[in-house]
Amino acid sequence: LARRLLRIAAVMGSAEALFNLAELAFYGKGLAVNPGLAIDYYEQAFESGIVCAAEALGSLYERGNEGVIADHGKAISWYMRGAAEHDLMACFSLGRLALDESSPEHDPALGLYWLQWAAMKGQVLASERLADFYFSTFESPPDPDGLLYRFWRDLAGKQGSAWAKEKYALDSAILPP
Repeated sequence: LARRLLRIAAVMGSAEALFNLAELAFYGKGLAVNPGLAIDYYEQAFESGIVCAAEALGSLYERGNEGVIADHGKAISWYMRGAAEHDLMACFSLGRLALDESSPEHDPALGLYWLQWAAMKGQVLASERLADFYFSTFESPPDPDGLLYRFWRDLAGKQGSAWAKEKYALDSAILPP
């Protein structure tokens, strides 16, 4: 019944109904899992103004799953479309994937830009990822005094990150003040 009502609402122009139909097809609620149908509905939802559909599509292409081959190029493209619309989760996902050294789309400058943009807009996951990047990525970090690490860790803490608070307690014994 819900699927039928959502279809009717989608035909009548409801972007939210298109997104919800995509979710039903992706997770197999009320019908068999159908990634192809989910992609179609997510694309329609994005074109109809549901910005978070771009992040959902990027995530689907990043991971791949039955019926969808992982394609980091398509994932980056969808994350970029979401980022252009100021979707903070898309910005974070774009930055995270671009910093992934195992990805064929590895682009540290792009990754750092979008993570910083998202972090400064309040996306705590981006602040945490930046702190982790500056702490653990380099054998001889470009930040030998740990200033960038501490900046992003402290910002994450101010944003409510329990991870950052735990790191702060551990770091007080490791890093110089």
